[in-house]
Amino acid sequence: MENSLASIENGNYGLAFGSGLAAIDAVIKLLGPGDEVISTSDLYGGSYRIFKRIFEKYGIVFHFVGMQDTAEIAKHISAKNQAYLGGDPHQSNDEYC
Repeated sequence: MENSLASIENGNYGLAFGSGLAAIDAVIKLLGPGDEVISTSDLYGGSYRIFKRIFEKYGIVFHFVGMQDTAEIAKHISAKNQAYLGGDPHQSNDEYC
């Protein structure tokens, strides 16, 4: 399946995870102390908890902002940003409308 996904997307590799949280966990584990992530403030509670309770202990900084507020997003853009998490519009609270 992973090879098929890579082929469909014209990529060299594809990865499949059992859940979105598992995928997020794998990506965030690529980061290190001082790296920053801009995330939607309207994200799944499990993602928020793993960011705050686990990954912040390792020096990763998370900025939770409304994705409609481009000025707020711009305030957090820096060379330290390593990931941008926009969330899932299907689970949103109208933040993407």
